[in-house]
Amino acid sequence: MSKKSRRIVGAVILGVIVGLVATACGGGSSSDGAEVKWAFSLPTSWDPVTSRTGNDINTISLAYASLTRLDAEGNVEPSLAESWKYNGDGTAVTFTLRDGLTFSDGTALDAQAVKAFFDRGKTQDDSFLRDQLAGVAEVSADSATDVTLHLTDADYQIPYLVAGRTGAIASPTAAADPQKLSVWPVGAGPFTITDFVAEDHAYFEKNPNYWDADNIHIDHFELSVAPDPATLVAGVQSGSIDFATLPALQSKEAEAAGLDVTVKPSLAANDVSINLNKAPFDNPKVVEAFRYAFDRQAFVDVITNGLGSTTSQPFPDGYLAFNPEIEKLWNYNPDKASRL
Repeated sequence: MSKKSRRIVGAVILGVIVGLVATACGGGSSSDGAEVKWAFSLPTSWDPVTSRTGNDINTISLAYASLTRLDAEGNVEPSLAESWKYNGDGTAVTFTLRDGLTFSDGTALDAQAVKAFFDRGKTQDDSFLRDQLAGVAEVSADSATDVTLHLTDADYQIPYLVAGRTGAIASPTAAADPQKLSVWPVGAGPFTITDFVAEDHAYFEKNPNYWDADNIHIDHFELSVAPDPATLVAGVQSGSIDFATLPALQSKEAEAAGLDVTVKPSLAANDVSINLNKAPFDNPKVVEAFRYAFDRQAFVDVITNGLGSTTSQPFPDGYLAFNPEIEKLWNYNPDKASRL
C-alpha cells in the first residue's frame, strides 16, 4: 500500500491581509447612503449548509446573521440569540432568540426555523456542516424563541461554533429548494441580495429588518470577484473598487500609488507540502530533518515582503485553537537536520 502525501505541519503562515482603501473615496465613508464596492471572492455556495469553506463566512455574512457573533477581541456575544444558557453538566445549551426576527423572504425566524436549519445541516446529503454538528444529538424547539441543542458530550464551545457559518440560519421556506438557495441567499443578515451573476458579482441592499440595522451605515454593497492582482491597484485608483485584498508583494506598489494600505493579522495559514510517496521523503528521518532544515522565516519574508509570520501549526497566534507549545517544535536548526 502506498503512503499518502502528508503536509509539513504549518510550515508557513501568511499572517497578513493587505487591504486597499482609496483615499477620500465616497463609497468608503461610514455615513448613511454610502455605497461600497469590494473585490474579493464569491462563496462556494450561498447556502450555509452547502458552503464548502470556512472562508465563505466573509461573504455569506452579508446576507446571513448567525446565532452569535465574535467581537473584535474574539469573544462571543449575542446576535440572533440574545442569550444562551447551559444545563448543569454542559450537555445541552438553550439559545433564546430575539423577538420578532424575520428572514428576508418574510418567513419568521423562530425556534422552529433554527431547528429546521440544524436538522438540515445534520441530514442533508450534500451538507458540509455534518462534521461541525456531529456532537449535536438532537435539536428541540422549546418555545417560539427558545431552541436547545442537546449534545452527545459536554461542550462549552458551542456558542463559538454557531458564530460562524454553522450558525448562519437560512430560511426554511427558501431551503425547500436547496438548488435555488445555493445561488440566492435568504437569511436575516445586514443585507439582502438584489443581483447575482455566478463567477462575477453579487449586489446587495441594506436590510432594514436586520436586528442591528442601526449600526449598518452602508445602503448598497457590491461584491465582485477580485481581478488579476496586477490590476487591483489601478482599480482602486480609478474608483471601480473601494477596497480589496492585495498580495503582500504588491503592498509597496500600492503605497507608492498614494493609496491607504492597511495590514491586519489573518486567520489564513499557508503551508509547504511534501509527497511521502517519492524518495527521499519516503524516509521518515529525511522528513524530520527537513522540518529543521527549512527556514520558515526566510521563506515567509520573501513571499510577503516581511509582513507575514511563521508557525508550526494551521492556526495563528491569538486563534482559539492555537497551541503555544507546538511553536517550540522544529525550530530552524540546520546542524540538527544534518545529524538526523
